[in-house]
Amino acid sequence: MDRIRGMVLSTPTPISKSGVLALMPDVSSTTAEAVLGGMVRDGSVRRIGGNRNANRIGTFQDG
Repeated sequence: MDRIRGMVLSTPTPISKSGVLALMPDVSSTTAEAVLGGMVRDGSVRRIGGNRNANRIGTFQDG
């Protein structure tokens, strides 16, 4: 979902799945997991922390 990607990449601080769900209550947990997982796999964000306490932050690559 482009809305989730845009919000995560524009957030200057790390954000968790629960943070995404709090800011976008119309998004399901499954959708948030799928989008965040895809973003980690494609390198647009990196994961900080362990399983239950994981946060994601944009990699902010130039170009």
